[in-house]
Amino acid sequence: MEEKRMSQEDAALRKTINRRIDGIQERIDSGFFLEEALTVAEFTGADVKIRQPLGENVEALPESAPFVISLQESVPQKRVVRTVYSRELSWLLLELGEAFRETIDYVSKYDFFGSLAQAALDHLAAEGDAAGSKPLLLHVLARAREMVG
Repeated sequence: MEEKRMSQEDAALRKTINRRIDGIQERIDSGFFLEEALTVAEFTGADVKIRQPLGENVEALPESAPFVISLQESVPQKRVVRTVYSRELSWLLLELGEAFRETIDYVSKYDFFGSLAQAALDHLAAEGDAAGSKPLLLHVLARAREMVG
């Protein structure tokens, strides 16, 4: 009986998270996120940094970290995502953090934000910034949908 109740609670939580992701996608599709992103600082947290591309006389951020012993499931590493859409991507990571708030704790945040940052890095490696902010955000959003299960 307890197992059935837990399964129902998990299903309800997944449904809630999917609804929140749908709302985020609507804001991306409509372009409303652009105005919201203007007020967001570049994301830093859970071993992820979202930054503008390096310019002249700008010191590089550390791209790697020493070996870390951790309970997280993914390989512990720092990820720095450099894109001209740093504010838009930072906005998305904050929104997704809020959408998944019931499932993120002090350990899982490293897997969660690390996976989203890796999705952004993969997209940027394949497409670069030229495709615009929407394809980048939608690629990261697709990774978030995969996490819902």
